[in-house]
Order: sequence, then C-alpha cells, then structure tokens
Amino acid sequence: MELILEQRQRLGFAGFTNLTFDPCQPPGGAQACLAPAAYTVVTPCFYTGAGTCGFGAANTCQGGDVNYSCVRVRVTGQGTTLAELDAMVANY
Repeated sequence: MELILEQRQRLGFAGFTNLTFDPCQPPGGAQACLAPAAYTVVTPCFYTGAGTCGFGAANTCQGGDVNYSCVRVRVTGQGTTLAELDAMVANY
C-alpha cells in the first residue's frame, strides 16, 4: 500500500488510474514488491465511483464522487487472509 500511495503522490490525481496505480505490475516490479515466502499479495484493486473490488466488502468509493479513487490490497498466507487495507485518495 505504501508504494501505491507514493505512486499517487508522484503521478498526481489525474495520472493515478487503474493502469498506473500499482508500481509492482510488469514491467515494474521493484525488489520492494516481492512478498516473503509463504505470503501472497492478491492483485490490488483500484476502483472509482460506483465500482467495487472483486474481493473484500462490497462498497463504493465515496458514494460515487468522481473526485475520489479507492485502492484495496489483500495479503494472504498459510491459507488465510492476513491483512486487507483500503485507502482513498482525493482530487484536491
């Protein structure tokens, strides 16, 4: 999540899209993106407006306001969900 939020800072709100939000997607994939053995980072989810993620609680991003984007990251390990983080960024 830290890398994703830094991506928002670097790109600005307009440049932070479903295609650019995750710096770990190929061809990126810096060393910091590698998960420790036995853990998996589920593909992060980027959603706006009335959209939602394919995992976790169903919800919309700030009631559908286009000035907000949401990201969800899930970490699994040993057959269970260990962490799930949500972040909301705004166009301000």
